Amino acid sequence: MKKAYSILNLLVVLYPFLEMFIDKNQGKAISSVDIQATNLFSPAGYAFAIWFFIYLGLLIFSIHQIRVAFGKTKDEDTLLKVGPFLILALLINQFWSYQWQQGNIELSPYLLFASFACLMVIVVRLQMQIVEAPKAVRRYTWLPISLFSGWMMAASVVGLSTYLSYLGLGSDATYVNWTVAVIIVVMLLYVYMLFTRNMVVFALVGVWTLVAIAIDHWSNSTTLVWTALSAATLLIMAILLKVLNKKNFAVIF
Repeated sequence: MKKAYSILNLLVVLYPFLEMFIDKNQGKAISSVDIQATNLFSPAGYAFAIWFFIYLGLLIFSIHQIRVAFGKTKDEDTLLKVGPFLILALLINQFWSYQWQQGNIELSPYLLFASFACLMVIVVRLQMQIVEAPKAVRRYTWLPISLFSGWMMAASVVGLSTYLSYLGLGSDATYVNWTVAVIIVVMLLYVYMLFTRNMVVFALVGVWTLVAIAIDHWSNSTTLVWTALSAATLLIMAILLKVLNKKNFAVIF
């Protein structure tokens, strides 16, 4: 089963990774739908460049697992614990990308939360960053999964916010107040994952997202800019507090 999972993981990761280079208009299509929905909880366009690093990390994970599955390297059954859930997360994400570009915004939050849920199953099954593990596992499995799941949490909230904005509920003031509340809740969720599971990379993605939201609103909403920057600052302080605690070194690094 390890060999089958390793091959399937590699194939499912390779497709979107290569698609980024082949279909150069994909990012523009996604951005255009987002703009039409006038979502205030949306990061600046550059933030989506994180997908390159996510797929690069997942590609390294897949190649490493191929080597483990077909080699003589002993493994603690990482692939069996990951199971089909990474494949499901990636397939759901690809389906979401297609639906998003087709303008089917109604499906967005459901698909994104489903993909995120699959990743959370992996986090729990691997006991990521709450138990000690070999350096190879921390580098080639925990790191890319943390990066992917950290972004998918933000993406899920973006998808939900976009859908609510698309419905046209409330006034402009309501949207701003709603977005301020969402920023605070998202920051607290990242802090929760940081302190309960020591997921520093996961939390760093939160900083990336919050700063990008501030930049996106730099010229049109002082309230959102300062809320996002304040949340990012608090999250950075929480990350430093966690990293500087030497007891966490074995599970973080």
